[in-house]
Amino acid sequence: MKVLLIFAVHPLIVIPARFGSTRIPGKPLSKINDAPLITLVSRRVLEYGLDSDVLVATDDSRIEAAVAQAGIRSVRTSAKHNSGTERVAEVVSRPEFSQFERILNIQGDQLFLPKQAAVGALAQLEGGVSVGTAAALLLKQHESDRNRVKVAVDDAGLARSFSREYSGRYDPPEFLHLGVYAYTRAGLLEWVTLPPTRAEVEEGLEQLRPFLNGIPIGVAVLDEFVEAGIDTPTDVASAQQSLAPTRTSA
Repeated sequence: MKVLLIFAVHPLIVIPARFGSTRIPGKPLSKINDAPLITLVSRRVLEYGLDSDVLVATDDSRIEAAVAQAGIRSVRTSAKHNSGTERVAEVVSRPEFSQFERILNIQGDQLFLPKQAAVGALAQLEGGVSVGTAAALLLKQHESDRNRVKVAVDDAGLARSFSREYSGRYDPPEFLHLGVYAYTRAGLLEWVTLPPTRAEVEEGLEQLRPFLNGIPIGVAVLDEFVEAGIDTPTDVASAQQSLAPTRTSA
């Protein structure tokens, strides 16, 4: 997928990271090859080189300390947020960030998110929508995995559905939804003023709130397979193997 790498407005990149997690308590601090997950994700985002301000938004002093040790800026946010988008909106609502009209939310467990996914999500905003995201090819063995969120996309590049279940009734078939959102300032602030939907709560998918309230979501589709975010202890072990240094024999 080829996308424009130059944007009229430089975005603010926020990586939301809460300490509490149902599947992995303290997930942002999970060690992968002796480094906290949140530090690895933040470094990867910085390596994108998007000429943007990058910061971690968190509710926990331990996460603040971990990213500070790596030289990464953090902002303390409320522990009452129900989603990463709500945490990002708190940051953007502060006067010190009032100049940013484009915001990129990269979820704190997206260790393998490629640069083109972030750039692609932002590019959706240039096309006129107020919310953009990204997707990749879905492996056959992941169709039944509820930890892999599926998204169907129409011919105009807009989301047709989001679900943890694979339906197989769309053409083209569903893709793997990636943990990245781009918003206009107005789109982000509208999102968080909407009431939660029943489906959002039942499926645990925050994107269903704007989607079911009629807000179009543009989807940048990558024609490749991308490893999903770190969501379970099995994912942590898999990431350990993927990132393990390659040993060569003498």
